Amino acid sequence: MGLYDACTEALYVTGDHSRLEALVDKPLRFARSFEDTLNIYNNLVRSFWGAGQLDQGVSTCMRVLAQLGEVVPAQITAEAFHTEAARVKTILSGCSDDHLLSLPIMTDSNKLATMQFLNHLLHQVYTTKPVMAPIVAFRMIEISIQHGVCNIAPFAFGVYGSFLVSPGVSEIEGGYRMGRIATELMKRINAIEIIPRLYTTLYGLINIWKEPFQASLSKHLEAFDIGSSRGDCQQSVTGKSLIIAHQFVAFWTGDMDVAADMYEVCKQFPLGSNARQVHLLISTWIDGLIAFYFARKHRGDEANWTAIGEDVLATMKKWEEGSAWNFRNKRLLLEAEYNFLIGDDQQTLNCYTASINAARAHRFYHEEGLAYEKAATFLLNKNNHDGALDCFMNAKKCYEAWGAHGIVGRVERAIAVLLPLCADN
Repeated sequence: MGLYDACTEALYVTGDHSRLEALVDKPLRFARSFEDTLNIYNNLVRSFWGAGQLDQGVSTCMRVLAQLGEVVPAQITAEAFHTEAARVKTILSGCSDDHLLSLPIMTDSNKLATMQFLNHLLHQVYTTKPVMAPIVAFRMIEISIQHGVCNIAPFAFGVYGSFLVSPGVSEIEGGYRMGRIATELMKRINAIEIIPRLYTTLYGLINIWKEPFQASLSKHLEAFDIGSSRGDCQQSVTGKSLIIAHQFVAFWTGDMDVAADMYEVCKQFPLGSNARQVHLLISTWIDGLIAFYFARKHRGDEANWTAIGEDVLATMKKWEEGSAWNFRNKRLLLEAEYNFLIGDDQQTLNCYTASINAARAHRFYHEEGLAYEKAATFLLNKNNHDGALDCFMNAKKCYEAWGAHGIVGRVERAIAVLLPLCADN
């Protein structure tokens, strides 16, 4: 069996997935014990992941886990989900931070194998069956508390933290606490190999609700460096990520019709139950700006766009409660756009100014530029050409500092059109 283990490992590393799948049949059928097959199953599941055969990977993981005594339901009902969530919450409610950080090291080989395959399952269901991902993390936490921790356990606590900050739960403080425990636990057992995935979870999904976006950058770079050095380069790009990228490009380049089209497409992919990722948060904010833009056109769909904008504004107010640093300038810009829509000119100017100042103070230079640009549009609407020109000039400086040369060119064209209309050329 040792030869088969080594051979399947080599085939996985070289990416020869078809030969690996063909090779494993014989050792899996004729192994003397189930335990002898675990390394081969481990390589097979990783091969399924590498080949993008996620359904096969999920079914194999669940079959192995069942033989290890950990049955994960294939179909998750709302009742089953809430039962599992309540159970792990009850277990954790009786555990202090000190208790969790002093859990013994796991030694049971059966439970170590269970954690390994739950970890494989977690990565694969996150894409194929996202509602199952929290349940897998719940099971990993229960096993860790009952049988001790291994190098995978910190990631499970991190994923649980991302569940707590997700829509429908919104326990920001609880999620932030789980993130801190995951970090300290990783340091205690020196599980450096999980830093890429752990930091992606903590600094991409959890800490953004409590800490400035900029505070995460060095951690993302650290995770990238460690992942690159250890060959952990697996990434997942979802369909919604690509759509949002298209929406971002359209919005920032001023093609609002395409941005609106992308908003309609994005509605097919609502925020998932697992976490709120940074690009989804920004997309939500942009949705609100798009909505107020089209509401101001006073067409037959004005009421619909207004309702969308108001809903995003209410969401942004809630998010600001957790992190004023990250969301205050965004909320203020939406407030300005809303007041522009309803015709409250003084409040509109006040909110634009406040948004500009907050973005500058929090070093969101591109969003400062956007607020200047939106203010310029408002002033043009009021025939204040000189004020609009000043705002466009300031927007250009912000975009130059951001390095967005394409957007700078667009603003320069607006300045060129506006300049002859101003009193002091």
